[in-house]
Amino acid sequence: ERDARKAALKMEQDIERGKKFDSVTLEEFITDFFKRVVVEQVGEVTYLNQWQIVKKYIIPYLGKYKVEKITDNHIEGFYQRMMKDNISRAIIRNSNIVLSKTFRYAKDKKKIIVDNPMDAVTRPSYKPAKASVWSREQVLTFLEGCKHSKFYALYVTAAETGMRRSELLALEWKNINPEKGVIVVNSALKYTPELNIS
Repeated sequence: ERDARKAALKMEQDIERGKKFDSVTLEEFITDFFKRVVVEQVGEVTYLNQWQIVKKYIIPYLGKYKVEKITDNHIEGFYQRMMKDNISRAIIRNSNIVLSKTFRYAKDKKKIIVDNPMDAVTRPSYKPAKASVWSREQVLTFLEGCKHSKFYALYVTAAETGMRRSELLALEWKNINPEKGVIVVNSALKYTPELNIS
């Protein structure tokens, strides 16, 4: 009898939520979530990277479905489609992160779903590709071949310091102390497709 009462109460809650939020698609919900909430929670680069995933992958595949109708099967089908289309595992993993926080917000904060479909989703495996590193001989050959390039100093700096490309491109003369042989790394550049700037 207690189980029957619980089931009846859940059914009533589902009906009420369905009446109130029947018109909300994932596209509408996730767009509002990102524009109002996520933008205040993460840095600009993280926001833009995640928003690109939303626009390029999540909305085209899942955006048309009502939030409360999306199941773990829809989401796993989305991951399988991405793998079939040779989308990188890193992007699939980041899509999982975005969907997880979106449905958590829908359930815990907005209370428009009773069960979080992400709880039943089999997470895609993620193994970063092994980095390919040049040998000393390969580096010297490369530097010899581009000795007359206007970027030669940049290439030597990269080879000698191991700085990332984003850090190299953000270097200014004030960061360099030739007398002490010191370079201060305190910034990095990142391409932001939303703004078409670095």
